[in-house]
Amino acid sequence: GERWKMWYVAGDNWLEHQGKMLPVYIIKYLESCDGKQWGPEGLPCFLHQEDEYGFGRPYVVRLNDRYC
Repeated sequence: GERWKMWYVAGDNWLEHQGKMLPVYIIKYLESCDGKQWGPEGLPCFLHQEDEYGFGRPYVVRLNDRYC
């Protein structure tokens, strides 16, 4: 359509794992009318499990009329 879509990774928290502090990321989604101006913050679209921390590259595929 006429909307620009963006999925991005944002730092969410820190997790201690085997004595190391690791960043926890969350994947968020935003839309724009012109691809230049975006809202202040995206909506979470994929939440991590309690022991997951390594998400860093969202990969989105369009399947029929849905994005997966």
